[in-house]
Amino acid sequence: MEKKMDALLKYTIMLIMINIILSGCQMKVSDNREKEVAVEVMEVKKKSISKNVVLNTYLQPKKNAIILAKTPGLTVTNIGVNIGDAVTEGDFLFELDKSIIRTQIEQSKQAYDLARRNYEEQKNRYEEANDTNEENSLQALEAMYRNKAIGGLQIPSIPQQDKGSILAVAMNQVEQARMAYSAALSQLKEMEYYSPISGYVSQININENQPVLGTQAAMVITNIENLKASVNISKSLFESLKEGQMVMVNVDDTEFNGRISNLSPIPDLSSNLYLLEIEINNKDKKSWVGAFSNILIELDKKDSATVIPKSAILEDSKGKYVFVEQNNRVYRRKVDIGIDDGGDVEVVNGLNEGEKIVIKGQQFVKDRGAVIIVRGEENENL
Repeated sequence: MEKKMDALLKYTIMLIMINIILSGCQMKVSDNREKEVAVEVMEVKKKSISKNVVLNTYLQPKKNAIILAKTPGLTVTNIGVNIGDAVTEGDFLFELDKSIIRTQIEQSKQAYDLARRNYEEQKNRYEEANDTNEENSLQALEAMYRNKAIGGLQIPSIPQQDKGSILAVAMNQVEQARMAYSAALSQLKEMEYYSPISGYVSQININENQPVLGTQAAMVITNIENLKASVNISKSLFESLKEGQMVMVNVDDTEFNGRISNLSPIPDLSSNLYLLEIEINNKDKKSWVGAFSNILIELDKKDSATVIPKSAILEDSKGKYVFVEQNNRVYRRKVDIGIDDGGDVEVVNGLNEGEKIVIKGQQFVKDRGAVIIVRGEENENL
């Protein structure tokens, strides 16, 4: 009995040892089998790619006429427009008190008329002097002329000269009086103000029967047919742009064509940034002053370029690379990139159209490693 028990025990121990050996062999075989990494792939295709920059700013009027009163302190006697009114160039805006100017006009006109009458009188006497005693007549004319006041003007002493000098002085007095009269009439016109541009009345800072101030604009006329967007940019961006370049302006999902109208070559001293101005045609009045806008500027563009997702690219000390998939294996491929739009990049060298690259899981594979494609453009349901 004891011998049978010993034999059974030995048999059991032997079976256990065999199982242990077989299990170890299976584990070793399993460890030696290559592990497949699940990845997603995509086919390399050609398409257009561009590098853009987006700037944000508010739209402003390109033409803004500020109307200042040339004679502050005078009373406003008439206002011909209201805020928001459309005006064309030359339309009447407002008028200041003309009473003082009218008095000056009347006085200067009287002086002008007196100077002309005096000239005619001198001329007639001079002609008479030629027919009688010329020398005596000239002396009499000169004495009379020296003692005569014309329009309140101071007449200088006239020395003994040739017979035409008295008439020359009289003519000069007429011209002075005429100029004073003309200046007074011009001041009368300056009491009336007209719009220098076509647009809309955007500000009115005066009231009828109240004096106009010289410290602020009496009115502002704004033209909205041409708007502008002004923004400060860095030197690197400044060097990438040129005047006349077309841009895209977006306002509330509505797109407008814009044109770079000004690139200041002198940076602001405080910020070291350069002024960029973009002109926008708004004749259809689809946009408005003060609207927030996104300005899209295209810096570079290429059609039919080899384009892949930027996220597919890895980089180490040897440079940038991707993994190309062939027959469920991946191969490391060095690439050179060109245009980068932030999401996609252009591959200048290293890839051909139609090849498949790993776009997800590339961080976990190695060169010539086995992979299993779990998702991709051609295997969406795998």
